[in-house]
Amino acid sequence: MTDVLTTYPLDQGVVAGITKRRAGIFTLSQPETCQGLVFASKILSLLDAKSPGISQRKIFVMDSKGHTGKVSFWNLDDSPHAQGVCDGVIWSHEGMVVCFSGGCPVLAFVSKEEGLLGMLHCGWKTIGRRIITNFATQWQLVGGSPKNTSVKFLPAICRGCLTFHQSYWKKEVSPALRWTGQEPHEFAIVQGDLIGLDLFKLSTTILAQCGFREIETDGVCTSCSNEYWDYRRHDSKERGGPKFRNAAFLIRESLPHLA
Repeated sequence: MTDVLTTYPLDQGVVAGITKRRAGIFTLSQPETCQGLVFASKILSLLDAKSPGISQRKIFVMDSKGHTGKVSFWNLDDSPHAQGVCDGVIWSHEGMVVCFSGGCPVLAFVSKEEGLLGMLHCGWKTIGRRIITNFATQWQLVGGSPKNTSVKFLPAICRGCLTFHQSYWKKEVSPALRWTGQEPHEFAIVQGDLIGLDLFKLSTTILAQCGFREIETDGVCTSCSNEYWDYRRHDSKERGGPKFRNAAFLIRESLPHLA
């Protein structure tokens, strides 16, 4: 699977991962459910060739392209194949959550004692809408304890690749992040006429403020590395052309390869 996926075993039967190749087409009008289900089916077959069909699996597709900052609870009353317009999902049963991340950090949360899982899409726009603090509040409402929770960053864009022209930074990015109370020099770096944003550092700072202590990131950048699909490098620059995305997932399944 190393040429297709990067996977991280997080607990017994729990694996997070991200595709190295493009996994779906990003458009504002196209629902992501079908693409998510196709992707999930392929992942399940890679994890276990004898895996039951997709119809027997619980799959939640996180539609995060609106950067709403909302958190959804996925429960057993939902249909086997569910979709939510949100940037975070919390659940406690078997199943897989899929997100088309587009290079933004995706965080996997595991609370072994409470049996909770969570997945968070953490771009600068969602941070601006306080997604991390929203998630932490909802996590604790369902019994999750930040101090008993491990957080894993999946590969995402680094500050050297996530850059903004200074005019856009002053107009859009800086005002959106002002609520954090962090000084710009603590998570951004000036690179000539551009400003690079360190989403890893900014996110970990807010996570720590929310009480999360066990935070792991290997610092791998999906844009610097030639291992990963990155729309900034690989998409067609033609106006109106298709916008492809890689995809991240978090799964809890009773599969032999995950035991």
